[in-house]
Amino acid sequence: MNGRQRIKRERKTPWREVGAPRPGLRVAARRARAGRPPSVMVLGVGSFAHSTAQILEQAGAKVSTYLTRSYGRYPPSLAGPTYPPEQFPSPCPLLEEQGVDLVVPMSIDWAQPPGPRNCWP
Repeated sequence: MNGRQRIKRERKTPWREVGAPRPGLRVAARRARAGRPPSVMVLGVGSFAHSTAQILEQAGAKVSTYLTRSYGRYPPSLAGPTYPPEQFPSPCPLLEEQGVDLVVPMSIDWAQPPGPRNCWP
């Protein structure tokens, strides 16, 4: 090898592999290690939002759902508390009040005003 020594490097596990840490979940993982379940808010309605919330709840997360439309409200209520836009025009106060670690948008309606886009930079 032209006088060069070959350096053996350890293979780093890419985040896509099963069981590997994901950079976006550091806060949630820190809370889980501290004995507190991560707080997750799902934005959406219907069975799509319900299935996601249910999976997260079964994994040990504290789950709530901000309802983005006027229909399909019952299924998400089976997995945790729900918040309709008539009572909460914006989810921003809820995100701060509950100390939400992760927001999972399950609908394109989350980006429409007065949506949570004003909650973070």
